[in-house]
Amino acid sequence: EIETETGKILRITYEHPVLTSKGVMIRAKELTENDSMLNFDGGVEKIIKLERKKFYGKVYNVAPGSKSKIENIIIAQGLLVGSANFQFHVDFQDSYYRQILRSLIETQNVN
Repeated sequence: EIETETGKILRITYEHPVLTSKGVMIRAKELTENDSMLNFDGGVEKIIKLERKKFYGKVYNVAPGSKSKIENIIIAQGLLVGSANFQFHVDFQDSYYRQILRSLIETQNVN
């Protein structure tokens, strides 16, 4: 569970991709309380609390038909996260990929 300073609470799995305020997509398990995420209008949301909780119910993944990286960034509880396509088909350690993602975010914020 992720809580931001504005009171947003996001419950996701450890493996779920999230977009940091640096324009880098990482897995939720890599977040620290020193990180920030982007919200739906490009604002920065500082993380104030991370809590691991066991969950035994159903979880759902959204997988848009498009393979476009920008079209696979979705909004959950007002925060930008990656779709199932990011979760299952992206090498999160690929620095070239991370640069492309930062560029896509910057381009979208300019337009």
